[in-house]
Amino acid sequence: MKYLPQFKLLAKQLEANPKIEVKKFEARPKASAKTLATLAAAKGLSAEMLSLWSEANGIRLSWVASGVHGEIELLPIETVLGDWKDTVYFDFTPTARSSVGPRAR
Repeated sequence: MKYLPQFKLLAKQLEANPKIEVKKFEARPKASAKTLATLAAAKGLSAEMLSLWSEANGIRLSWVASGVHGEIELLPIETVLGDWKDTVYFDFTPTARSSVGPRAR
C-alpha cells in the first residue's frame, strides 16, 4: 500500500474545507534503504511494516477546526525503534512484575 499519497489526499481534503485551517503538512524524506535493511534485520520487521518509512521517514499533519487543534504525527523509524528510556519507562519502572492488575496482590 502507498501511504504518502493517502496523507497528501487527506491534507488536500482538509484544506478544501472552509471550516478547517491546515497549519502544517510535512513529509520527511524517505528513510535510506540501508537504514531500513539494518533495522529490519535487527528488529525482525516485515516489508509491510517498513513500507511507510520507505515513502516518508515521518509525517506530520496538523489543523484547527472550530478552535480545536488536531494532529497526526508518524515518527521517523529511528525514533520509533530507538530507546524510549525516560520517555515511556524510567529507572524506577518495575520489570519483574506489574504493580497493577489482579496479580499485583
